[in-house]
Amino acid sequence: MVNDPQVRVVPQGATRHFHVGASLETSTRTNALGDAQVLFYDVYPPIGAPIGVTAIYLHGGGYNVGYANNASVVSACRLLRELGVWCISMEYRRGWHGGGDGAVAGSPINIEERARYDVALELARTDVLDGWAHAHSVAREEHGFPGLYVVLGQSAGGSLASRVTLTNPAPTPPLAGVVVGFGAHGASERVVRFDVPVVIQGGLFDPIQPAYDAPVYFAPVMPLSKGLFTLFDELRSSGTPARLLVGAQDGHGYGSYAAEGGGGDHYADALAFFEEVARGHPFQAFIEYRFRRTDPRVPMAGPGVRIRSTDHPQFRYDPYQAELEAGAHPDSVRARWGLN
Repeated sequence: MVNDPQVRVVPQGATRHFHVGASLETSTRTNALGDAQVLFYDVYPPIGAPIGVTAIYLHGGGYNVGYANNASVVSACRLLRELGVWCISMEYRRGWHGGGDGAVAGSPINIEERARYDVALELARTDVLDGWAHAHSVAREEHGFPGLYVVLGQSAGGSLASRVTLTNPAPTPPLAGVVVGFGAHGASERVVRFDVPVVIQGGLFDPIQPAYDAPVYFAPVMPLSKGLFTLFDELRSSGTPARLLVGAQDGHGYGSYAAEGGGGDHYADALAFFEEVARGHPFQAFIEYRFRRTDPRVPMAGPGVRIRSTDHPQFRYDPYQAELEAGAHPDSVRARWGLN
């Protein structure tokens, strides 16, 4: 079945483009289930004073559902536009099983579905790279948006942002930074690009993208998921400018925010960090714990760790204890905090 973009609502303020080429035919591709899907991307001009970068925003949905014009995606693009960023919401093929946004926790997934999942990952990566190249070479001439990009997304879109940049050895248009938001990675995936600053966003109690390597949620499909700390340490050990922002009490999204959309302050912080790196400012890789409700515990912030409250100036938090509660092995936590 073809999802015709002409009968789907174009968000206010956006201009729609076919994914590749100028016709419906050239932008129709077959997903892992054998269904035809028309791919497109929406281009939003900035509302605030332009800052010279363009965001490629990738929607979530477990590589199975979701669209470039989801309400949460439109909200995220609005936040970025207010920060002076051109925003391109990029469509990609989705669909590998009959459920919703990913496998139901604990549900059995057979070998055929596992194979389709692997295919869906590769199709999505191909689609984003093709659409990005088309936008850079064709749509940029029409709109005049900057040819320097930040790639970001949430959930599946967060992992896809990494897959088209950090774990992708092929050249891409110029990059200012990558934001990996609440996105799961397979333990076997390795970073091959270390020349771009990275911000990782996640929650200590996220059942989809865990803080630590663990067989969770996608277990039947992804036997071991690379934890946020593992990805961060991989980047930090290579000298890559990297920051890990952890919602100390959050799951798949910050506090009351959905996994997509997020808060404008998270985007603003990431853009400020990318600008610092671009200007050659010295950087310190660090973990920042964020929280949303009061707690009497005293922070035990070690080297490279920051504690920040988003709703209470006197909040105090113990990230050491938080990691233990999230299921980390005590020895690894003690080593991280220099307590051995």
